[in-house]
Amino acid sequence: MSRCRGCQPAPEGYSPTLQWQQQQVAQFSTVRQNVNKHRSHWKSQQLDSNVTMPKSEDEEGWKKFCLGEKLCADGAVGPSTNESPGIDYVQIGFPPLLSIVSRMNQATITSVLEYLSNWFGDRDFTPELVVLHFFLFIM
Repeated sequence: MSRCRGCQPAPEGYSPTLQWQQQQVAQFSTVRQNVNKHRSHWKSQQLDSNVTMPKSEDEEGWKKFCLGEKLCADGAVGPSTNESPGIDYVQIGFPPLLSIVSRMNQATITSVLEYLSNWFGDRDFTPELVVLHFFLFIM
């Protein structure tokens, strides 16, 4: 197993077993195959009128699209708890719905994954960022 530069191996007994690693890879592969099998269906679904995907090279646009304008403006993490009944995804970020990510070509997916890596360096890991990262990897 290769190590990243500057990273130390996990202490004895703390690293995942080979069986666990193989199980995770198998489950990931199964999910990826199922998503690819149904990709054309999700791609054909009509998006809501408020979903406007940025161009591949627009990092700031993707940041607002994925994390929401509220997070980008004031640095708050995650949706606020005192929201009105309707969900404003423009403000809180669009979830990685298959109807959205299935429209992304490989170049856009690669760009957004690079942007995500930069965003991880700027803030704590949040469930929203982790889920988005996972969905882009399976695409």
